[in-house]
Amino acid sequence: MAGGMGAMIGNHFISKTQFSHKPWVLVFAQSIGATTIVFLCFLGLRVITTGWPGSEFYYTIPFFIWIISLVISGVSVLANRPSQSSNDRPDIFERIKPGLRSADIYALSAEDHYVRVITSAGDDLILMRLSDAIKETAPLIGLQVHRSWWVAEKGVKSVSRADGKMTITLNNDSVVPVSRANQKIVRDASWA
Repeated sequence: MAGGMGAMIGNHFISKTQFSHKPWVLVFAQSIGATTIVFLCFLGLRVITTGWPGSEFYYTIPFFIWIISLVISGVSVLANRPSQSSNDRPDIFERIKPGLRSADIYALSAEDHYVRVITSAGDDLILMRLSDAIKETAPLIGLQVHRSWWVAEKGVKSVSRADGKMTITLNNDSVVPVSRANQKIVRDASWA
């Protein structure tokens, strides 16, 4: 219980400072907090039962407590870390071929009842509506530029205009039409 209180103090200290919230910083802060509180409890118990300890007690006991606290804090932080897929990885990756799941998504294109997912490593056709597929691209940044097209910001190579028509060239050199109604959102996004 004392170690848990110390770890909470370490967490509180990190949350109130400008320190990085990287896992190793959190583990270090928790282990120092836990070591301090547990050592003070050990010292109090020792003084009550046998009197003040010798000098060796003051550097060996804290060291061993710190090692144990470091291991416990490390396991706790790793166990409670959110998985990469739950935070950063778009859900749509689970629907496409495994060989494309590590690629960058450039665009989505509606084809009848299917959606073509265009990536840096090729494309795949999946059975779903474009609107649902767009929802599954989060947290990627992109725009629906046509009723049949959604384009990811990182997929844009260039934007061109000619005769009142706008097109987007993807990084794989595919050309995507931009509807007249959506030209303004492309300009506002500073893609053009």
